[in-house]
Amino acid sequence: MYPFITSSDLVGVTPEIILTITALCILSLEMIRFSRASINSLISFLGLLMAGLVILSGTRNPGTLFGGMLELNYFSIFFDVLYLAIGLLTIIFSQRYLEKKGTECPGEYPALILFSVIGMMLMTRANDLVILFLGLELLSLSLYVLVGFLYHNQLSNEASLKYLLLGAFSTGFFLFGAALTYGATGTTNYVEIALAFSTGSILSNVYFSLGIGLMLIGFAFKVALVPFHMWSPDVYQGAPTPITGFLCTAPKAAGFGALIKLFITAFPEVYPDWQNLFWILAAITMSVGNFSALIQSNVKRMLAFSSISHAGYLVLGILVFNFNGISAVLFYFVVYSAMNLGAFSIVSI
Repeated sequence: MYPFITSSDLVGVTPEIILTITALCILSLEMIRFSRASINSLISFLGLLMAGLVILSGTRNPGTLFGGMLELNYFSIFFDVLYLAIGLLTIIFSQRYLEKKGTECPGEYPALILFSVIGMMLMTRANDLVILFLGLELLSLSLYVLVGFLYHNQLSNEASLKYLLLGAFSTGFFLFGAALTYGATGTTNYVEIALAFSTGSILSNVYFSLGIGLMLIGFAFKVALVPFHMWSPDVYQGAPTPITGFLCTAPKAAGFGALIKLFITAFPEVYPDWQNLFWILAAITMSVGNFSALIQSNVKRMLAFSSISHAGYLVLGILVFNFNGISAVLFYFVVYSAMNLGAFSIVSI
């Protein structure tokens, strides 16, 4: 009998294991009252650096892990490095900002950032709808707490509550869509879903199409595509500024990365049927984001609407649906992340 977990599987998830151990070490120090902001930052820095070195060392061979539930390839490696870099810079920017706000940087803060990075890595590495959902939830639950970390600030509390309610709402859309897709195909594995469609063994085309549509709505909420962007300006304004920079870069990259992986692997043959909808979403998102940014008087709200418009530009890259288009999206994310982190680091001063 083929074992479900092998040594190569564990080697493949070494970065996630390192980040998990790092986060648990930070929380353990917090529990025994030995935690200091400088110590927490140093430990998280070392954990992120070690995970990055493992990824870049090339010791892990591309392929599927855990019976095909995860897939390691150069696409996921690119996003893993991006998440680690953004998480590292966010922790560096956060320490002085929280001191200025009169809030200590307890162990939960870097630990939650590390857990959110793990969730994002699972999302873009997922080859199964169940793993995608688990990564999405790990990311979301961490962000709900981080957004409301300035507990003495009413705007931060309000932003956290709005993000929690609308985030749970969008997760329900995604989960219902995944359930309908499973009901129509009998599987949650990306490759098997594509095989079921190509061989005509889908039980219901209506349920299959409805499932794709509901999952797309869930993704649209997460990456703030119009008209599913309502949460974004208020949450970005109320969250701690370094977390706002983190929110509009890494989770957005994770959402688009997971969306690209899902459509390329599971829905390649049905993608042409959805192109018109993507065009409409891109056009509306670019227009609403840019025009709304022009009338804002708050810098963080202006950058929030700017982030919304950038989501529309990224959809244009996905619309091409070939190697050049996806490569352009990946390059765009590098430049976009550097630009936004720089902007929000200046705002946090």
